[in-house]
Amino acid sequence: MPEEHVFHVDNSEAQPSTPQPEDRIVEKVIVLDAAARSSAADRAVPASFRTEEEMRRLRSLLLQDEIDKIRDLEHRLNDHTTKAHEVSDVIAEAVVMRSGKDAMLNKAFEPIVETSLKESLRKNPNDFINVFFPLIGSTIRRSISESFNSMLGSLSKSMELSLSLKGVQWRLEGWRTGKSFSEIVMLHTLVYRVDQVFLIHSETGLVLSHVVNEGVTSRDADMVSGMLTAIQDFARDCFNSEGDNSSLNSLKMDEYTIYLVQSPLAYLACVVRGTPPVDFLDRLNENLELSLAECTDFFADFKGDAAPFQVAKKYLNDCLSQKFVDDDKPVPVWAKWSSIGVACLFVLLLFAKWYHSYRMDNGVEILRKEPGLLVVDVKDNWGFSPWKVVCLQDELARPMEQILGENGYDPDDIDIHSIPFVSHEPEVIRMRVAKKILPPEGVEVGYKDGVLFLSGTADMNWILQARQTALATPGVLSVDTSELHDPRVAELTGLINAIETATVRFPIGSDTPIAGDQRAFNKVISDLVALDRLVKQMGLSVNLTIYGQADATGSDRRNYEISQARARSIASKLYAQQASISIVLYGIGADLSHGDGEKRTGGENLDKRKIDLKVRLVRMADADQLPVIKK
Repeated sequence: MPEEHVFHVDNSEAQPSTPQPEDRIVEKVIVLDAAARSSAADRAVPASFRTEEEMRRLRSLLLQDEIDKIRDLEHRLNDHTTKAHEVSDVIAEAVVMRSGKDAMLNKAFEPIVETSLKESLRKNPNDFINVFFPLIGSTIRRSISESFNSMLGSLSKSMELSLSLKGVQWRLEGWRTGKSFSEIVMLHTLVYRVDQVFLIHSETGLVLSHVVNEGVTSRDADMVSGMLTAIQDFARDCFNSEGDNSSLNSLKMDEYTIYLVQSPLAYLACVVRGTPPVDFLDRLNENLELSLAECTDFFADFKGDAAPFQVAKKYLNDCLSQKFVDDDKPVPVWAKWSSIGVACLFVLLLFAKWYHSYRMDNGVEILRKEPGLLVVDVKDNWGFSPWKVVCLQDELARPMEQILGENGYDPDDIDIHSIPFVSHEPEVIRMRVAKKILPPEGVEVGYKDGVLFLSGTADMNWILQARQTALATPGVLSVDTSELHDPRVAELTGLINAIETATVRFPIGSDTPIAGDQRAFNKVISDLVALDRLVKQMGLSVNLTIYGQADATGSDRRNYEISQARARSIASKLYAQQASISIVLYGIGADLSHGDGEKRTGGENLDKRKIDLKVRLVRMADADQLPVIKK
């Protein structure tokens, strides 16, 4: 049997301190390693380690706890969720510790916070509005209230000074000296005022912080501090003895005094106008001490950057004070009521001016809309004299006094100067045409785009005269009478149609109508007489053309003579009726319209032996044709 090896680790001499888990792990690994080498040396597996399975069980018994802990450590190192939980336990303390060391944490967070705010503001602007609105609203209301109260106080003070004898004297003084009234008031009422306060670095002379009073024009702060430093160095070099640490306390120029409050790190320079109270320097010292206490840490690392020292402005602003003569004296009641009265009078004047301008603008607009008027110029005299109106006026336009009077204006308040001209407004052209043609009752006149529209019923003679007159009017290019009718035109048209379509035929060689057409012949005569009577009523006359025709029977001469005789038969009948119709006779002769050259006889040529009548109406005065419509 192989010799059994028993391995023992004697830790009796290593008991001064309690072994750690890591030490125990190492010891167990050493034991296993020694056992493995021993078994390999003996070329046989010990009785206690006969198989690999037994070796694995031994390892499990000896190292299972350590293996589990190693796996747990590996899991903690590789699992991000576990890491996040562990970091969350210490992140607050880490941020506090890091922010106390330097400003790197602020610089790291700055772009992240800025980007987050911009993105949040872009996505949810209403949330920011809801958060800031209560704060901004109350701030704006408070600011407006304070501004309004300040304005009322300033107005009351100004009224008190303006309406008093003292105020008049000061205005005279300002006029005499060339200074403004506000400067004179300040000279007489100002006790003192701190215009500017500088916090200046003692070693370098650079401005650390600077504040200015309202209404004061500020010069370059660095230039002022440089001059102050140079003056102090000059005074120290010229007048201080060895070992003397005294310094310059004040500088005076005219009504200005510069008070200097010194300290090893920085000094305060105050530009004061007037004489401050006794405790003024104490207040400066107190604010300088507070500023130094606030900015102590910044002086050690100061390299010319004054941005950190701006926190001291709240103490510098506390130094900006002022006091006027009788500043606490209440405003007299009469001054308050006077200011209110003047304000009311001013408002009343503004309202009167507005109302006057409104009335004037409204009146001018009324004139602009009136046809035939063209407003050229309007001059307003603030209601102290009539306002002047210059305009171009067509002769057909209504008088401007009448137009304004109908709209509630007093003509005495208006000085009107009109210049004659010819208006081309559609309504004025319509009125001009209507004035010339004098349309009878029942006729309407319209005008659009150069076309005159006449509608209704009227005599034909008036229609013709109106058409000619309208075309002679400037602005009228054509006349549309399609809707204008003479009630007698229908009768006139019927007579002319009956006359021109009548059929009167003659036997061979005769100028007397055949028995069957005698009645038609008489009807033509009566229609011509009626036409003559009707056209006279309408101011017209009739030109009648009679065409006598014959057939091819007989010679040409004989046919011409017989056609003339047939035409004269109509004319003689009309003359017998005393008709005043102008008649033109034409003897056509034989009608060879068939074109075959053959002479026909008997009933075949009856339709050739006839008369044709053509009626033409003319005006009695100038014999113009009726259809004339355009120029």
